Amino acid sequence: MYPIHCRDRSGTQPFHLYKLITCTMCYYYLFPNLNVFHHTLDYNLNVVDSNYSAAPDVENETAMTQLCGAINDYDRCYLWNSCCLAALKCCQEQHRNIQTFTPNNNTLYCPPTWDGYGCWNMTPAKTRVFEKCPSYVTDGIWAYSTVGAYKDCTSNGTWWRNPQTQQEWSNYSTCIDIEVSHMVSNVGTQVYGELAESIILLLPACVIFLYFRPLRIQHRIRLHLNLFVSFILTAILFIMWNNLVNRDHIYHHPEETRLHRNTVGCRILNFVISYLRSTNYFCMFIEGYYLYRLLAATFERPKTLVGYYIFSWGFPLIPSLIYATIRGTMFNEKCWVINAEPYEWIMYVPNLLCIMVR
Repeated sequence: MYPIHCRDRSGTQPFHLYKLITCTMCYYYLFPNLNVFHHTLDYNLNVVDSNYSAAPDVENETAMTQLCGAINDYDRCYLWNSCCLAALKCCQEQHRNIQTFTPNNNTLYCPPTWDGYGCWNMTPAKTRVFEKCPSYVTDGIWAYSTVGAYKDCTSNGTWWRNPQTQQEWSNYSTCIDIEVSHMVSNVGTQVYGELAESIILLLPACVIFLYFRPLRIQHRIRLHLNLFVSFILTAILFIMWNNLVNRDHIYHHPEETRLHRNTVGCRILNFVISYLRSTNYFCMFIEGYYLYRLLAATFERPKTLVGYYIFSWGFPLIPSLIYATIRGTMFNEKCWVINAEPYEWIMYVPNLLCIMVR
């Protein structure tokens, strides 16, 4: 049973309006750049370029399902619903806070409220109160913050207002843990270092194999070179992924990242990395198969390595293209990094077979 009235940052509202207003606030605060709805004076959300509209009532499953259908993004809808449900829970907490609170007659207090992201209890004047960062607004390094958001209750018993907007204001910028940000950056730097080290060590080996003719003409050395090239290309693509996608995801607003926008370039990069990763296993298998042939048929060495090259670079394209087709038609989101079980086995099985048979 919910209270008759609840408070949000704009003031005290009847509960039936409070839940619509707060759910609308959740949508606009979580997704400021998502132009799917525009709200009306009767507290409905109209779908852009459509005649459909509905009240964002989180207790009305049918209405929320239809509104989420317009967003067409499960992750966003989950975050939005989580925020709307938190607003309803806040309404109950406000009521309990008021019922159980014993004020000091000589002290002013700021009222319990919902600010669009989180819930704040009754707070004495001249006090800064901290709350845990809500999970639905944390992303990337935000989720690791140990500081939390804060809100200031002024000396006259009102919540501090932003001078520019004249709206009650809470500070969520402290949800970003700078130390963890540096740690994540250092981990990224370490990954770059390891990948760069692999490239630096493999390149001279390739140069030596190609420069000295006695080495260059040996089939075994050529297959070594084939494997080294696949390692180098994979490392280069991983460096590109870390720089263009991972760092972008960590240091930019979720709505602005390549991962969230699911850009074509991001998907192509993921596809090429998956393909090259498979070539590593196929090239290793080919090396093992060649050595087996030398032992099994010492005097019957292959005259050409064309078939070996076709197998190590051509066969990985088959599962990679099948997988990419499925991802592009059925799981085409977040640059294909979200697990798409059971279809991930399309890539896993050939790689595992190469290891087992080798």
